[in-house]
Amino acid sequence: MPELQDLLQETRIALWRIGLNAPVKAALVVHIANNRAADLVRSIVRRRARENTASMTSASPRADTELQHLLNVNVDLLSPRLHEFYDLHYRQGFSERDIARRWGLSRSSIQWLNHRCRRALGSESA
Repeated sequence: MPELQDLLQETRIALWRIGLNAPVKAALVVHIANNRAADLVRSIVRRRARENTASMTSASPRADTELQHLLNVNVDLLSPRLHEFYDLHYRQGFSERDIARRWGLSRSSIQWLNHRCRRALGSESA
């Protein structure tokens, strides 16, 4: 199972980041593995949702093409920061937590960017 190997590797990396001089107890390892497993499950769920959405919309290629074009036009009108957020979150599948780490921001700041992005694209009411 590649997911299990990824989970083990992510747990090892997190423990390595803590440092060699830090005391490692079973509770710490379990805590880290639990958080990494939750992240892994969320990413699998997001990936499957994207795949299901893609398979459902592919039933009508013409409508799909038109909707994709309209979405792309609206995405191009976003500010550079929101455009970059959209690309990372919705096209590449990075979680809000991953983006927050990457950009050095709090998760609430990223959630606010997500809110602004969805609102600008019309998928959230004003």
